[in-house]
Amino acid sequence: MSLRRKSYQTLSEVKEKLSESRKAFVHVVDHANEIDLEQKSFPHPLFKDLSLKQWIPFVGLHEKRHLLQIEELKAKL
Repeated sequence: MSLRRKSYQTLSEVKEKLSESRKAFVHVVDHANEIDLEQKSFPHPLFKDLSLKQWIPFVGLHEKRHLLQIEELKAKL
């Protein structure tokens, strides 16, 4: 049995990865045509395949939920 080491990232590394991910997402949204947004999909672990068009509002709502979770945790501290 092999033990896997946990890999920790610095706050700046996480922010950089989030920034790069956001840039790539915005690029797709800005440059894709409507047909591609409707016909191409990407899997979600719970909801299975979502079209790229479905991912656009989902990402925003998902981020808002994380912000609420952060505020909830801060209030408990």
